[in-house]
Amino acid sequence: STQLDEAGREEARRESVAWQLLGQAHADADDDAAAISCLRRAVAADAQNLAALLALGVSYTNELDASRALDHLRLWLRRHPDFASLAPAEEEVGKGKYDVWARQADTTALFLRAVGRAPHSADLHAVLGVLHNLSREYGAAVSSFERALELRPEDYSLWNKLGATQANAMSCAAAVPCYVRALELR
Repeated sequence: STQLDEAGREEARRESVAWQLLGQAHADADDDAAAISCLRRAVAADAQNLAALLALGVSYTNELDASRALDHLRLWLRRHPDFASLAPAEEEVGKGKYDVWARQADTTALFLRAVGRAPHSADLHAVLGVLHNLSREYGAAVSSFERALELRPEDYSLWNKLGATQANAMSCAAAVPCYVRALELR
């Protein structure tokens, strides 16, 4: 019975990773609607798939669904073993549910506290970049992505996010080299 349970959990993890990879491929092709569908299946198969949760938060941001983006980014923090103690309890998350701007500010504050605990986490800096994009604080978003790139300079997706942020901030001249670097690494 224990071996069957473990075999089932392992199969669920493999299924989750497969959906996550397919979701990431759709996200890389700028098809966030398809990415979201796949990433939701990844999380349904394995609720602890942190990479899928993080990617869901980013894809919902790209689809301009701030509420769902915030939900998934907070859920990532709550499920992450290093940061779970920082995240509010489940019922506290929905407290400001109808005030997206307050939830965004609270979520940013949570991730800033997490960065204080793990300043060398590229993922945390990338999430801060995404959160700053949500609030249209492009200067702060650029700084966050640049810090993430100092920690993980060969990550094409970070270069792409930095380029998109520069473009959103109307700095097209700064965006182009970022996109070029993303393509070189891809």
